[in-house]
Amino acid sequence: MTNSKWKISFSELDSILKKLQVLLLDEISNNKKIIDELKTTYNIDFNDNLVQKITNIIKKTVEDIKKDLNFFYESDPAASSIEEIYWSYPGFFALLIYRISHELANQKIKIIPRYLSEYAHSKTGIDINPNAIIGCPCFIDHGTGIVIGETAILGNNVKIYQGVTLGAKSLSRGNLLKGVKRHPTIGNNVTIYANATILGGDTIIGDNSTIGANVFLTSSVSNNSLIVHNENNIDLTKK
Repeated sequence: MTNSKWKISFSELDSILKKLQVLLLDEISNNKKIIDELKTTYNIDFNDNLVQKITNIIKKTVEDIKKDLNFFYESDPAASSIEEIYWSYPGFFALLIYRISHELANQKIKIIPRYLSEYAHSKTGIDINPNAIIGCPCFIDHGTGIVIGETAILGNNVKIYQGVTLGAKSLSRGNLLKGVKRHPTIGNNVTIYANATILGGDTIIGDNSTIGANVFLTSSVSNNSLIVHNENNIDLTKK
């Protein structure tokens, strides 16, 4: 359990989120292409009402962000403090931006959610579609090269390491698959190690499972499974 002295206070987090709010709003408002696209395609003005909506969404994410921060600290023995995580961990930054962009997407705000997710992608190398569903808390370690697709669903207490892809199978039907579940479902308390690839909307990883490094999966596994890559085979055992 995290030592209480490391638990971030509401006042500290509020200050951090205010700085983040300014950063994100500046990032959006200074991008003329985004502002023009909102107006010409969706008839949306980047005005005080939209700014207030974004501000309220950032405030709404506070509880989830606190849980994520503490889970990062509990999960990473290299973390010296909560402060180190929120100021320097790319996985936390990508997850934080996801929490905000996901809420924006839920409120049917156009373009901005994807723009923010690509902003985080450019800063961290972590690509999380804002429409993915990620439970809380979640832990992303190192993070570089992680891809979490649009219809992926992740449960609570999931740990993901660098290079993991939660993707779709061949998309030969392209845009005809819009709205179809194409990405996997990950249960609660699952750990997915580096460079594992899990594909397909019908693929379900059961609760309490561990997916080893470099595993390639296109089929479901039951609860409490351990999946490891062994030469040319994949070994499935029960924990």
